[in-house]
Amino acid sequence: MTSLARFLQLPAADRKLLVLAGALLLAVRLGLWLLPFRVVRRLVLGAGAAGGRPACLRPERIAWAVATAARLGPGATCLPRALVAESLLRRMGYAATLHIGVTKGDNGTIEAHAWVEYLGKVVVGKAGVERYAALSGAAQAGPGRAGR
Repeated sequence: MTSLARFLQLPAADRKLLVLAGALLLAVRLGLWLLPFRVVRRLVLGAGAAGGRPACLRPERIAWAVATAARLGPGATCLPRALVAESLLRRMGYAATLHIGVTKGDNGTIEAHAWVEYLGKVVVGKAGVERYAALSGAAQAGPGRAGR
């Protein structure tokens, strides 16, 4: 079965969510190439709030949509995925928290990772999250207030 056929078999709400997640991922990836993180985050969170509150979806379904959309487009790393997930979760009324963490890599380089939590549970970006020390204030601040 082709990807298009599987997509068309999804319920309408899932198709809409998947298209929205894909569009946001594309916009966030482009935004992160051109603009500072804090500006992109403010814009994506603002876009989520401006869209009103559609029918409530479970956080797991939002995580599915972000992961699925990320597989379809190249280069959707953890940061764009986390920003999109945070935006969609907040849009649905969930108090999601974006975290950015760092760790020292095997060859001495610094590695970074972004993930999103809701009620203390990692919703997006779970793989290897325990290796990272969360930066305080960088992503946890409200829109437009991210630390430098």
